[in-house]
Amino acid sequence: MSNVHELHNNTGQEEGDEKRTPSASDPKLDQAIAKAFATIDQLVEERAEINAKIAAEVQTLEAQFGLNRHAVRYVLQYRKMAEDKRETLDLSYFIARRAAGAPVQSDMFLSSAAKPDAA
Repeated sequence: MSNVHELHNNTGQEEGDEKRTPSASDPKLDQAIAKAFATIDQLVEERAEINAKIAAEVQTLEAQFGLNRHAVRYVLQYRKMAEDKRETLDLSYFIARRAAGAPVQSDMFLSSAAKPDAA
């Protein structure tokens, strides 16, 4: 998080200081902008490469195992959530599915031998 903060507050000012007004006559400004843009362009390129690798992994799960790519991406986001947010999300999802007439059938994923009434 500090790197992000440094990227956004790289003015040499301390937090709480008044904002500086850019000067069109500052000889360092053009160089600073050019350097920042070069760094940003490189990061965007790296992000595109990383995103392509992530997409390839998701596509592999879809192609080899039949997993829905939207579900896989959903779970990737879900894993990042705090436990209390997950609980609220799970409950909200369950309620919303029920209200929409598409209730979650938890037993549909069990084999017929494992279902309670299959004895």
